Amino acid sequence: MNSLKKLASQTAIYGVSSLLGRAINYLLVPYYTSVFVAAEYGIINELYAYVAFFNVLFTFGLETAYFRFSNKKEFSENEIYNSSLSLILIIVLVGSGLLIFFSSFLASIIQFPDKANFIVWLAIIIAIDAIVAIPFARLRHQNKAKKYAGIRILNVIINIGLNIFFITICKGISEGKFLTNYSFLGSFYNPEIGVGYVFISNLIANALYLPLLYKCFIGYKFQLIKKQVQSLFHYSYPLMFMGLAGIANEVIDRPMIKNLWKAGYEGITGVEANGIYGACYKIATLMTLGIQAMRYAVEPFVFSQSNTKNAPETYAKIMNWFVLIACFLFLFLSLNIEWIGNLFIGKEEYKEGLKVVPILLLANLFLGIYINLSLWFKLTEKTYWGTIIALFGAIITFVGNYMLIPQIGYLGSAYTTLACYFLMVVVSFIIGQKYFPVPYKVMFNAMFIALSIIIVWSINTIKIEELYLKYIITLIIPIIFAIGMFLTNKNIFLQKNI
Repeated sequence: MNSLKKLASQTAIYGVSSLLGRAINYLLVPYYTSVFVAAEYGIINELYAYVAFFNVLFTFGLETAYFRFSNKKEFSENEIYNSSLSLILIIVLVGSGLLIFFSSFLASIIQFPDKANFIVWLAIIIAIDAIVAIPFARLRHQNKAKKYAGIRILNVIINIGLNIFFITICKGISEGKFLTNYSFLGSFYNPEIGVGYVFISNLIANALYLPLLYKCFIGYKFQLIKKQVQSLFHYSYPLMFMGLAGIANEVIDRPMIKNLWKAGYEGITGVEANGIYGACYKIATLMTLGIQAMRYAVEPFVFSQSNTKNAPETYAKIMNWFVLIACFLFLFLSLNIEWIGNLFIGKEEYKEGLKVVPILLLANLFLGIYINLSLWFKLTEKTYWGTIIALFGAIITFVGNYMLIPQIGYLGSAYTTLACYFLMVVVSFIIGQKYFPVPYKVMFNAMFIALSIIIVWSINTIKIEELYLKYIITLIIPIIFAIGMFLTNKNIFLQKNI
Protein backbone atom coordinates (compact mmCIF):
# COMPACT_ATOMS: atom_id res chain seq x y z
CA MET A 1 0.00 0.00 0.00
CA ASN A 2 1.60 3.32 -1.07
CA SER A 3 1.71 6.21 1.37
CA LEU A 4 -1.30 8.03 -0.11
CA LYS A 5 -3.50 4.95 0.11
CA LYS A 6 -2.33 4.31 3.67
CA LEU A 7 -3.12 7.89 4.67
CA ALA A 8 -6.48 7.74 2.91
CA SER A 9 -7.30 4.47 4.68
CA GLN A 10 -6.39 5.87 8.10
CA THR A 11 -8.20 9.15 7.41
CA ALA A 12 -11.30 7.21 6.34
CA ILE A 13 -11.36 5.21 9.58
CA TYR A 14 -10.68 8.22 11.78
CA GLY A 15 -13.06 10.26 9.65
CA VAL A 16 -15.91 7.77 9.84
CA SER A 17 -15.40 7.30 13.59
CA SER A 18 -15.10 11.03 14.13
CA LEU A 19 -18.10 11.71 11.93
CA LEU A 20 -20.17 8.98 13.55
CA GLY A 21 -19.07 9.93 17.06
CA ARG A 22 -19.72 13.62 16.47
CA ALA A 23 -22.98 12.86 14.67
CA ILE A 24 -24.19 10.90 17.68
CA ASN A 25 -22.80 13.52 20.06
CA TYR A 26 -24.45 16.29 18.07
CA LEU A 27 -27.76 14.78 19.10
CA LEU A 28 -27.01 16.43 22.43
CA VAL A 29 -27.26 19.89 20.85
CA PRO A 30 -30.97 19.65 19.92
CA TYR A 31 -31.50 17.70 23.14
CA TYR A 32 -29.87 20.29 25.40
CA THR A 33 -31.49 23.20 23.55
CA SER A 34 -34.85 21.48 24.04
CA VAL A 35 -34.55 20.66 27.76
CA PHE A 36 -32.44 23.62 28.93
CA VAL A 37 -33.12 27.32 28.56
CA ALA A 38 -30.32 29.48 27.16
CA ALA A 39 -29.09 30.53 30.62
CA GLU A 40 -28.67 26.88 31.68
CA TYR A 41 -26.91 25.96 28.46
CA GLY A 42 -24.70 28.99 29.03
CA ILE A 43 -23.39 27.33 32.22
CA ILE A 44 -22.54 24.14 30.31
CA ASN A 45 -20.92 26.14 27.51
CA GLU A 46 -18.71 28.17 29.84
CA LEU A 47 -17.59 25.31 32.07
CA TYR A 48 -16.63 23.14 29.12
CA ALA A 49 -14.58 26.07 27.82
CA TYR A 50 -12.50 25.81 31.01
CA VAL A 51 -12.28 22.03 30.56
CA ALA A 52 -10.77 22.55 27.10
CA PHE A 53 -8.14 24.85 28.62
CA PHE A 54 -7.16 22.39 31.35
CA ASN A 55 -7.11 19.46 28.94
CA VAL A 56 -4.29 21.18 27.07
CA LEU A 57 -2.50 22.08 30.29
CA PHE A 58 -2.65 18.55 31.71
CA THR A 59 -1.55 16.73 28.53
CA PHE A 60 1.35 19.22 28.24
CA GLY A 61 1.94 18.58 24.53
CA LEU A 62 3.19 15.08 25.37
CA GLU A 63 0.90 13.40 22.86
CA THR A 64 2.77 15.00 19.94
CA ALA A 65 6.11 14.54 21.73
CA TYR A 66 5.36 10.81 21.99
CA PHE A 67 4.88 10.61 18.20
CA ARG A 68 8.08 12.54 17.58
CA PHE A 69 10.40 10.54 19.83
CA SER A 70 8.86 7.09 19.40
CA ASN A 71 10.10 7.27 15.78
CA LYS A 72 13.68 8.12 16.78
CA LYS A 73 16.29 5.37 16.84
CA GLU A 74 18.00 6.51 20.06
CA PHE A 75 14.84 5.85 22.10
CA SER A 76 12.68 2.76 22.35
CA GLU A 77 8.96 3.26 21.87
CA ASN A 78 8.16 1.52 25.15
CA GLU A 79 10.46 3.76 27.17
CA ILE A 80 9.03 6.90 25.56
CA TYR A 81 5.52 5.59 26.31
CA ASN A 82 6.37 4.98 29.97
CA SER A 83 8.08 8.35 30.40
CA SER A 84 5.28 10.29 28.67
CA LEU A 85 2.56 8.62 30.72
CA SER A 86 4.55 9.03 33.93
CA LEU A 87 4.93 12.77 33.35
CA ILE A 88 1.19 13.10 32.74
CA LEU A 89 0.38 11.17 35.93
CA ILE A 90 2.43 13.65 37.95
CA ILE A 91 0.71 16.61 36.30
CA VAL A 92 -2.72 15.03 36.88
CA LEU A 93 -2.15 14.33 40.56
CA VAL A 94 -0.98 17.87 41.25
CA GLY A 95 -3.37 19.68 38.91
CA SER A 96 -6.58 17.82 39.73
CA GLY A 97 -5.74 17.91 43.44
CA LEU A 98 -5.47 21.70 43.34
CA LEU A 99 -8.71 22.06 41.36
CA ILE A 100 -10.60 19.91 43.85
CA PHE A 101 -9.04 21.60 46.90
CA PHE A 102 -9.88 25.10 45.62
CA SER A 103 -13.21 24.15 44.01
CA SER A 104 -15.32 26.48 46.18
CA PHE A 105 -12.99 29.41 45.58
CA LEU A 106 -12.90 28.78 41.83
CA ALA A 107 -16.68 28.50 41.64
CA SER A 108 -16.99 31.91 43.26
CA ILE A 109 -14.40 33.42 40.89
CA ILE A 110 -16.41 32.39 37.81
CA GLN A 111 -19.63 33.63 39.43
CA PHE A 112 -21.18 30.21 40.03
CA PRO A 113 -20.72 30.10 43.83
CA ASP A 114 -23.19 27.24 44.33
CA LYS A 115 -21.54 25.01 41.71
CA ALA A 116 -18.37 23.88 43.53
CA ASN A 117 -19.42 20.25 43.05
CA PHE A 118 -19.38 20.85 39.30
CA ILE A 119 -15.72 21.88 39.55
CA VAL A 120 -14.87 18.64 41.40
CA TRP A 121 -16.57 16.48 38.77
CA LEU A 122 -14.90 18.36 35.95
CA ALA A 123 -11.48 18.01 37.63
CA ILE A 124 -11.89 14.22 37.57
CA ILE A 125 -13.07 14.30 33.93
CA ILE A 126 -9.98 16.32 32.96
CA ALA A 127 -7.72 13.92 34.88
CA ILE A 128 -9.07 10.87 33.06
CA ASP A 129 -8.85 12.61 29.68
CA ALA A 130 -5.17 13.36 30.33
CA ILE A 131 -4.33 9.86 31.58
CA VAL A 132 -5.78 8.14 28.49
CA ALA A 133 -4.21 10.59 26.01
CA ILE A 134 -0.96 8.63 25.68
CA PRO A 135 -2.66 5.18 25.44
CA PHE A 136 -4.85 6.59 22.65
CA ALA A 137 -1.74 8.03 20.98
CA ARG A 138 -0.13 4.59 21.12
CA LEU A 139 -3.15 3.08 19.35
CA ARG A 140 -2.71 5.67 16.59
CA HIS A 141 1.03 5.01 16.44
CA GLN A 142 0.37 1.27 16.08
CA ASN A 143 -2.24 1.96 13.34
CA LYS A 144 -4.99 0.45 15.48
CA ALA A 145 -7.50 2.92 14.10
CA LYS A 146 -10.49 0.57 14.42
CA LYS A 147 -9.92 -0.04 18.12
CA TYR A 148 -9.33 3.67 18.68
CA ALA A 149 -12.53 4.51 16.81
CA GLY A 150 -14.60 1.85 18.57
CA ILE A 151 -13.69 3.03 22.07
CA ARG A 152 -14.30 6.69 21.20
CA ILE A 153 -17.71 5.97 19.68
CA LEU A 154 -18.72 3.78 22.63
CA ASN A 155 -17.84 6.63 24.99
CA VAL A 156 -20.12 8.99 23.06
CA ILE A 157 -23.01 6.51 23.06
CA ILE A 158 -22.69 5.88 26.81
CA ASN A 159 -22.49 9.61 27.50
CA ILE A 160 -25.66 10.32 25.51
CA GLY A 161 -27.47 7.39 27.07
CA LEU A 162 -26.64 8.59 30.58
CA ASN A 163 -27.76 12.13 29.74
CA ILE A 164 -31.15 10.84 28.62
CA PHE A 165 -31.36 8.50 31.62
CA PHE A 166 -30.74 11.21 34.22
CA ILE A 167 -32.23 14.32 32.60
CA THR A 168 -35.30 12.81 30.94
CA ILE A 169 -36.12 9.40 32.42
CA CYS A 170 -35.14 9.87 36.08
CA LYS A 171 -36.40 13.45 36.15
CA GLY A 172 -39.70 12.49 34.51
CA ILE A 173 -40.25 9.63 36.95
CA SER A 174 -39.39 11.83 39.96
CA GLU A 175 -41.98 14.36 38.77
CA GLY A 176 -44.60 11.62 38.28
CA LYS A 177 -44.91 12.12 34.52
CA PHE A 178 -44.50 8.45 33.59
CA LEU A 179 -43.35 5.00 34.84
CA THR A 180 -44.65 5.68 38.33
CA ASN A 181 -44.17 2.00 39.19
CA TYR A 182 -40.42 2.57 38.86
CA SER A 183 -40.24 5.38 41.39
CA PHE A 184 -36.87 4.13 42.66
CA LEU A 185 -35.35 5.42 39.42
CA GLY A 186 -36.65 8.86 40.27
CA SER A 187 -34.41 8.86 43.32
CA PHE A 188 -31.41 9.15 40.98
CA TYR A 189 -32.52 12.67 40.08
CA ASN A 190 -31.92 15.66 42.34
CA PRO A 191 -33.39 18.93 41.00
CA GLU A 192 -30.69 20.89 42.82
CA ILE A 193 -28.08 19.32 40.55
CA GLY A 194 -29.95 20.22 37.34
CA VAL A 195 -27.47 20.77 34.50
CA GLY A 196 -24.86 19.03 36.63
CA TYR A 197 -26.12 15.71 35.29
CA VAL A 198 -24.43 16.65 32.02
CA PHE A 199 -21.08 16.50 33.85
CA ILE A 200 -22.00 13.39 35.86
CA SER A 201 -22.82 11.57 32.60
CA ASN A 202 -19.51 12.67 31.10
CA LEU A 203 -17.64 11.56 34.21
CA ILE A 204 -19.11 8.05 34.20
CA ALA A 205 -18.54 7.62 30.46
CA ASN A 206 -14.92 8.78 30.77
CA ALA A 207 -14.27 6.48 33.73
CA LEU A 208 -15.10 3.55 31.45
CA TYR A 209 -12.11 4.46 29.27
CA LEU A 210 -9.82 2.92 31.88
CA PRO A 211 -11.12 -0.67 31.70
CA LEU A 212 -11.55 -0.42 27.92
CA LEU A 213 -7.89 0.58 27.55
CA TYR A 214 -6.59 -1.86 30.18
CA LYS A 215 -4.28 -3.60 27.69
CA CYS A 216 -2.46 -0.30 27.14
CA PHE A 217 -1.63 -0.22 30.85
CA ILE A 218 -0.36 -3.81 31.02
CA GLY A 219 3.41 -3.67 31.14
CA TYR A 220 3.48 0.03 31.94
CA LYS A 221 5.86 1.02 34.70
CA PHE A 222 6.41 4.42 36.22
CA GLN A 223 9.79 5.67 35.05
CA LEU A 224 11.45 9.02 34.47
CA ILE A 225 14.70 8.50 32.56
CA LYS A 226 16.54 11.82 32.71
CA LYS A 227 17.59 12.05 29.07
CA GLN A 228 14.14 11.10 27.81
CA VAL A 229 12.34 13.42 30.20
CA GLN A 230 14.57 16.32 29.16
CA SER A 231 13.93 15.62 25.48
CA LEU A 232 10.19 15.23 26.00
CA PHE A 233 9.95 18.35 28.15
CA HIS A 234 12.06 20.51 25.83
CA TYR A 235 9.93 19.48 22.85
CA SER A 236 6.51 19.52 24.51
CA TYR A 237 6.39 22.61 26.72
CA PRO A 238 6.31 25.03 23.74
CA LEU A 239 3.50 22.88 22.30
CA MET A 240 1.67 23.17 25.62
CA PHE A 241 1.93 26.97 25.57
CA MET A 242 0.94 26.93 21.92
CA GLY A 243 -2.04 24.75 22.82
CA LEU A 244 -3.07 27.06 25.65
CA ALA A 245 -2.91 30.07 23.38
CA GLY A 246 -4.74 28.11 20.69
CA ILE A 247 -7.50 27.00 23.02
CA ALA A 248 -7.80 30.59 24.24
CA ASN A 249 -8.53 31.51 20.62
CA GLU A 250 -11.33 28.94 20.61
CA VAL A 251 -12.99 29.39 23.99
CA ILE A 252 -12.02 32.70 25.60
CA ASP A 253 -15.01 34.32 23.92
CA ARG A 254 -17.41 32.28 26.11
CA PRO A 255 -16.61 33.94 29.46
CA MET A 256 -15.99 37.25 27.68
CA ILE A 257 -19.48 37.23 26.15
CA LYS A 258 -20.96 36.68 29.60
CA ASN A 259 -18.93 39.43 31.25
CA LEU A 260 -18.87 42.05 28.46
CA TRP A 261 -22.51 41.73 27.39
CA LYS A 262 -24.35 45.01 27.76
CA ALA A 263 -27.29 44.74 30.15
CA GLY A 264 -30.51 44.55 28.17
CA TYR A 265 -28.78 44.20 24.78
CA GLU A 266 -31.12 42.23 22.48
CA GLY A 267 -33.29 41.65 25.56
CA ILE A 268 -31.13 38.88 27.01
CA THR A 269 -28.47 38.47 29.71
CA GLY A 270 -24.82 37.64 29.20
CA VAL A 271 -25.31 34.04 30.38
CA GLU A 272 -28.21 33.60 27.94
CA ALA A 273 -26.16 35.12 25.10
CA ASN A 274 -23.37 32.69 25.93
CA GLY A 275 -25.80 29.79 25.71
CA ILE A 276 -27.17 30.93 22.34
CA TYR A 277 -23.71 31.52 20.90
CA GLY A 278 -22.45 28.18 22.23
CA ALA A 279 -25.32 26.23 20.67
CA CYS A 280 -24.81 27.87 17.26
CA TYR A 281 -21.03 27.50 17.54
CA LYS A 282 -21.62 23.74 17.79
CA ILE A 283 -23.15 23.78 14.31
CA ALA A 284 -20.11 25.62 12.95
CA THR A 285 -17.80 22.95 14.37
CA LEU A 286 -19.22 20.49 11.84
CA MET A 287 -16.39 21.89 9.72
CA THR A 288 -13.88 20.53 12.22
CA LEU A 289 -14.93 16.93 11.57
CA GLY A 290 -12.64 16.80 8.55
CA ILE A 291 -9.95 18.76 10.38
CA GLN A 292 -9.93 16.34 13.30
CA ALA A 293 -10.00 13.24 11.09
CA MET A 294 -7.09 14.50 8.99
CA ARG A 295 -5.12 15.59 12.07
CA TYR A 296 -5.37 12.17 13.70
CA ALA A 297 -4.24 10.44 10.52
CA VAL A 298 -1.83 13.06 9.18
CA GLU A 299 0.23 13.71 12.33
CA PRO A 300 1.77 10.22 12.68
CA PHE A 301 1.89 9.92 8.85
CA VAL A 302 3.82 13.18 8.46
CA PHE A 303 6.43 12.25 11.06
CA SER A 304 6.95 8.85 9.42
CA GLN A 305 7.38 10.53 5.99
CA SER A 306 9.55 13.42 7.19
CA ASN A 307 12.81 11.87 5.97
CA THR A 308 11.61 10.97 2.47
CA LYS A 309 12.81 12.96 -0.53
CA ASN A 310 9.39 14.10 -1.75
CA ALA A 311 7.97 14.97 1.70
CA PRO A 312 7.36 18.69 0.90
CA GLU A 313 5.43 17.81 -2.28
CA THR A 314 3.37 15.30 -0.29
CA TYR A 315 2.45 17.94 2.31
CA ALA A 316 1.44 20.36 -0.45
CA LYS A 317 -0.87 17.79 -2.00
CA ILE A 318 -2.43 17.04 1.40
CA MET A 319 -3.15 20.76 1.73
CA ASN A 320 -4.83 20.79 -1.70
CA TRP A 321 -7.07 17.92 -0.63
CA PHE A 322 -8.04 19.67 2.55
CA VAL A 323 -8.84 23.04 0.99
CA LEU A 324 -11.05 21.53 -1.70
CA ILE A 325 -13.05 19.43 0.75
CA ALA A 326 -13.28 22.25 3.32
CA CYS A 327 -14.56 24.68 0.68
CA PHE A 328 -17.33 22.26 -0.22
CA LEU A 329 -18.32 21.85 3.44
CA PHE A 330 -18.28 25.62 3.98
CA LEU A 331 -20.45 26.13 0.92
CA PHE A 332 -22.97 23.40 1.71
CA LEU A 333 -23.39 24.22 5.40
CA SER A 334 -23.54 27.99 4.91
CA LEU A 335 -26.17 27.84 2.17
CA ASN A 336 -28.35 25.39 4.07
CA ILE A 337 -27.95 26.79 7.56
CA GLU A 338 -31.67 27.54 7.91
CA TRP A 339 -32.94 23.96 7.77
CA ILE A 340 -29.78 22.55 9.37
CA GLY A 341 -30.29 25.00 12.23
CA ASN A 342 -33.88 23.82 12.64
CA LEU A 343 -32.58 20.25 13.01
CA PHE A 344 -29.97 21.12 15.61
CA ILE A 345 -31.68 23.83 17.63
CA GLY A 346 -34.56 23.10 19.99
CA LYS A 347 -36.05 26.16 21.64
CA GLU A 348 -36.78 29.17 19.44
CA GLU A 349 -34.65 31.50 21.58
CA TYR A 350 -31.45 29.90 20.25
CA LYS A 351 -32.19 30.44 16.54
CA GLU A 352 -31.36 34.14 16.58
CA GLY A 353 -27.71 33.12 16.82
CA LEU A 354 -27.65 31.21 13.50
CA LYS A 355 -26.32 34.35 11.77
CA VAL A 356 -22.87 33.65 13.23
CA VAL A 357 -22.58 30.17 11.72
CA PRO A 358 -21.29 31.04 8.19
CA ILE A 359 -18.67 33.36 9.72
CA LEU A 360 -17.51 30.64 12.12
CA LEU A 361 -17.50 28.01 9.36
CA LEU A 362 -15.10 30.16 7.35
CA ALA A 363 -13.02 30.70 10.49
CA ASN A 364 -12.78 26.94 11.00
CA LEU A 365 -11.72 26.51 7.38
CA PHE A 366 -8.73 28.76 8.05
CA LEU A 367 -8.10 26.91 11.32
CA GLY A 368 -7.79 23.69 9.31
CA ILE A 369 -5.33 25.34 6.94
CA TYR A 370 -3.31 26.58 9.90
CA ILE A 371 -3.17 23.10 11.45
CA ASN A 372 -1.85 21.72 8.15
CA LEU A 373 0.68 24.54 7.90
CA SER A 374 1.82 24.07 11.50
CA LEU A 375 3.59 20.84 10.61
CA TRP A 376 6.71 22.82 9.67
CA PHE A 377 7.61 23.83 13.22
CA LYS A 378 6.86 20.35 14.57
CA LEU A 379 9.09 18.71 11.97
CA THR A 380 11.94 21.20 12.41
CA GLU A 381 11.52 21.04 16.21
CA LYS A 382 11.13 24.83 16.28
CA THR A 383 7.97 24.47 18.33
CA TYR A 384 8.57 27.85 19.98
CA TRP A 385 7.27 29.40 16.76
CA GLY A 386 3.98 27.64 17.33
CA THR A 387 3.78 29.28 20.74
CA ILE A 388 4.58 32.73 19.34
CA ILE A 389 1.99 32.45 16.55
CA ALA A 390 -0.66 31.11 18.92
CA LEU A 391 0.03 33.93 21.40
CA PHE A 392 -0.29 36.38 18.52
CA GLY A 393 -3.70 34.85 17.78
CA ALA A 394 -4.70 34.94 21.45
CA ILE A 395 -3.94 38.68 21.61
CA ILE A 396 -6.10 39.27 18.52
CA THR A 397 -8.88 37.19 20.08
CA PHE A 398 -8.79 39.03 23.39
CA VAL A 399 -8.58 42.53 21.90
CA GLY A 400 -11.17 41.81 19.21
CA ASN A 401 -13.69 40.38 21.68
CA TYR A 402 -13.06 43.18 24.16
CA MET A 403 -13.73 45.81 21.50
CA LEU A 404 -16.57 44.19 19.54
CA ILE A 405 -18.74 42.29 22.05
CA PRO A 406 -20.03 45.48 23.74
CA GLN A 407 -20.82 46.89 20.27
CA ILE A 408 -22.32 44.01 18.25
CA GLY A 409 -22.64 41.16 20.76
CA TYR A 410 -21.64 37.63 19.79
CA LEU A 411 -21.28 38.67 16.14
CA GLY A 412 -18.14 40.40 17.37
CA SER A 413 -16.83 37.09 18.67
CA ALA A 414 -17.51 35.41 15.33
CA TYR A 415 -15.71 38.11 13.31
CA THR A 416 -12.82 38.09 15.78
CA THR A 417 -12.45 34.31 15.43
CA LEU A 418 -12.32 34.65 11.64
CA ALA A 419 -9.73 37.45 11.77
CA CYS A 420 -7.62 35.51 14.25
CA TYR A 421 -7.35 32.29 12.24
CA PHE A 422 -6.84 34.10 8.93
CA LEU A 423 -3.93 36.15 10.29
CA MET A 424 -2.41 33.07 11.94
CA VAL A 425 -2.44 31.35 8.53
CA VAL A 426 -0.67 34.31 6.91
CA VAL A 427 2.01 34.54 9.60
CA SER A 428 2.62 30.78 9.76
CA PHE A 429 2.95 30.52 5.98
CA ILE A 430 5.45 33.38 5.69
CA ILE A 431 7.69 32.15 8.52
CA GLY A 432 7.30 28.46 7.66
CA GLN A 433 8.53 28.92 4.09
CA LYS A 434 11.85 30.19 5.47
CA TYR A 435 12.51 27.16 7.67
CA PHE A 436 10.72 24.35 5.80
CA PRO A 437 9.79 25.33 2.22
CA VAL A 438 6.74 23.51 0.87
CA PRO A 439 5.48 24.11 -2.68
CA TYR A 440 1.92 25.00 -1.69
CA LYS A 441 -0.39 26.09 -4.53
CA VAL A 442 -1.29 29.37 -2.88
CA MET A 443 -3.21 30.93 -5.77
CA PHE A 444 -4.99 27.65 -6.51
CA ASN A 445 -6.23 27.29 -2.93
CA ALA A 446 -7.02 31.00 -2.56
CA MET A 447 -9.12 30.90 -5.73
CA PHE A 448 -11.37 28.11 -4.44
CA ILE A 449 -11.76 29.78 -1.04
CA ALA A 450 -12.65 33.12 -2.67
CA LEU A 451 -15.09 31.43 -5.05
CA SER A 452 -16.92 29.66 -2.23
CA ILE A 453 -17.15 32.92 -0.24
CA ILE A 454 -18.55 34.80 -3.24
CA ILE A 455 -21.16 32.11 -3.87
CA VAL A 456 -22.30 32.09 -0.23
CA TRP A 457 -22.48 35.90 -0.09
CA SER A 458 -24.35 36.12 -3.41
CA ILE A 459 -26.96 33.49 -2.58
CA ASN A 460 -27.58 34.87 0.91
CA THR A 461 -27.98 38.37 -0.52
CA ILE A 462 -30.65 37.29 -3.01
CA LYS A 463 -34.13 37.15 -1.47
CA ILE A 464 -35.97 34.08 -2.73
CA GLU A 465 -39.59 34.07 -1.63
CA GLU A 466 -40.49 30.51 -2.65
CA LEU A 467 -39.08 28.29 0.08
CA TYR A 468 -38.94 25.13 -2.06
CA LEU A 469 -37.05 26.99 -4.80
CA LYS A 470 -34.56 28.33 -2.27
CA TYR A 471 -33.88 24.85 -0.90
CA ILE A 472 -33.45 23.42 -4.40
CA ILE A 473 -30.92 26.13 -5.28
CA THR A 474 -28.96 25.78 -2.04
CA LEU A 475 -28.74 22.01 -2.52
CA ILE A 476 -27.89 22.04 -6.23
CA ILE A 477 -25.16 24.69 -6.09
CA PRO A 478 -22.89 22.70 -3.73
CA ILE A 479 -23.35 19.62 -5.95
CA ILE A 480 -22.38 21.61 -9.05
CA PHE A 481 -19.43 23.06 -7.13
CA ALA A 482 -18.28 19.57 -6.10
CA ILE A 483 -18.57 18.19 -9.66
CA GLY A 484 -16.70 21.18 -11.08
CA MET A 485 -14.08 20.85 -8.36
CA PHE A 486 -13.52 17.19 -9.21
CA LEU A 487 -13.43 17.65 -13.00
CA THR A 488 -10.94 20.52 -12.83
CA ASN A 489 -8.71 18.76 -10.29
CA LYS A 490 -8.62 15.13 -11.34
CA ASN A 491 -4.86 15.09 -10.89
CA ILE A 492 -5.29 15.75 -7.17
CA PHE A 493 -8.11 13.32 -6.48
CA LEU A 494 -6.81 10.49 -8.69
CA GLN A 495 -3.06 10.80 -8.13
CA LYS A 496 -1.38 7.49 -7.36
CA ASN A 497 2.17 8.35 -6.42
CA ILE A 498 2.83 10.25 -3.22
